[in-house]
Amino acid sequence: MEEPPRGIFQSLKAYVWSSNRNQGVALFFSFLLATFLWFLVTLNKEYASFISYPLKVVDVPAEILITQPPAAELQLQAKGMGIDLMAEHMKFRRDTLAFPFESFRDNSFILTQDYLGQVRGKAPNGLQVLKILPDSLIFSFSKRTSKRVPLVFNSILNLKPTYHIESDPILAPDSVTLIGPADQLDTLTEWFTAKVSTEEVTESGFITLPIESREGLRVNPSTATLRVDPRPFTQEVFLVKLVVTDIPPNTEVRLSNPVVELSCMVPLMGHEQIVRELGNSQDTTLLEIPFSQLDPELTSIIPELTKLPEGIQVISRKPLQVGYLIMKTL
Repeated sequence: MEEPPRGIFQSLKAYVWSSNRNQGVALFFSFLLATFLWFLVTLNKEYASFISYPLKVVDVPAEILITQPPAAELQLQAKGMGIDLMAEHMKFRRDTLAFPFESFRDNSFILTQDYLGQVRGKAPNGLQVLKILPDSLIFSFSKRTSKRVPLVFNSILNLKPTYHIESDPILAPDSVTLIGPADQLDTLTEWFTAKVSTEEVTESGFITLPIESREGLRVNPSTATLRVDPRPFTQEVFLVKLVVTDIPPNTEVRLSNPVVELSCMVPLMGHEQIVRELGNSQDTTLLEIPFSQLDPELTSIIPELTKLPEGIQVISRKPLQVGYLIMKTL
C-alpha cells in the first residue's frame, strides 16, 4: 500500500531533524551575514536625496495677522553617506526650519536659495544641503485690527404650530467684536447668528445660539442669548374699508378696490375683543390714504396699514396695490 503524501510542515520538520540540519542552519546564517555586509558596503557610499522638513514663520509681531502662510514644508536635497540619509529619513519628527518674520516684511515672497547658508547651518551632522524646493515662498500678512458691528438674528426660530411672536426676538449682546485683517473688516457692517434651527419653542424663555464663524476672523463672543415670548395665535380673515382722507375741494378720488381683504394672525388672548372690533369691518375705517400720498403721475398705491388692534399680525392682503383715479369736479 502506498504511503499518503506528507504536508509541507511535516516535510520541513523532517528535514530540520535530519542529519543535514546543521548544513541548513549554516546556509541560513551565511545568507544573513552576506545581506548585512551588502547593506554595510552600500550605506557607506555617498548619495543625494530629498528630505521634507516642516516650515514655520517665527517672531511675528502681535499686531500682525498672517493671511496667507507660506508652504507647510520644504524639500531639502541633502548629500551624505547612505547610513546618515537613511537615519534622517527614518526620523519620526524632524527639526522645524524657522524663518523670521522680518524676512518677509518688505516683500510678499522670498527666494529660498538666499537662505541656503542659513539652512546648511541647521543640517544634521554628515549631511550637506545642495538645494531647497520650492525655490520661492509666497507670504501675505495684514495689520490685525478690531471692529464692533451689530449682531443680526439669522437663525431659524422653530415655533409650535399656531404659535407666533408679537415682536422681533431680542438678542444679547446686540453687537460683536470682530478681530482680523483690516482690509476684511472694512467691508463688514454687521454680523449674524449661525444658520441653525432651534428646538420647538412654546414658552417664554432664553435660547443660546452660536454666532457665525469665518476662517481668518475671530468673533467675540462666540454665542448669543435669544429672548423669545411665543403666544398662541389663530388665523382670521377680515374685510376692511379703504378711504382717502384730506381730499381738496372740487376733487374726487375713485378707488378700484374700496374694500381690502386682510388675512391675519390673531392672538388667542383678547381674540374675542379683536373679532368684535373688526367683525363689522365694512363700517370700520382701518386703511387710510392721505390725499397728499397720491401721485398724480401714477395710478396705483400700496396703502399703509393703520389703526390695527395691538398684537394682530397681517399675513397677506388682497389686493396689495389699489388703483385710483383723481378727477376734478365742478
